[in-house]
Amino acid sequence: MHAIKPSRSPLQPLEPKRRAPRHRRQNQKRHRHRASAVEAATKLTANLVLSVAFASALVKLLPYNQTQQKKLHEIRAEVQAVDKRVQQLQHDFGVNFDPRLVLQNIEEQTHLSVPGRNKIIFRTPDDTVAE
Repeated sequence: MHAIKPSRSPLQPLEPKRRAPRHRRQNQKRHRHRASAVEAATKLTANLVLSVAFASALVKLLPYNQTQQKKLHEIRAEVQAVDKRVQQLQHDFGVNFDPRLVLQNIEEQTHLSVPGRNKIIFRTPDDTVAE
């Protein structure tokens, strides 16, 4: 099964090792370094272009953002004013259409009074007419 390998005789020359020429290795190293340098330069150029594009877009968008913020502030102020008015109108609507307050509203808005009730008007002494 396991055969014994014949040993080499000491007089036999060993296989000569082939060495690649030194300049070939240096060219390969230079080629690798050059490729990585080109890749790095390409990445830097792409990032620079993207940075310039971002900066120009930002410069254009900042004034637009400021005008939009001013408009938003104005609209919020208008909404607050309208909201106060809406609350007042809702209150008035509730008071005017409340069935329990119908007679009181008629008396306040017109000069009619409920039968059986007398109106009392208070006068100050200055209001009396000299007779």
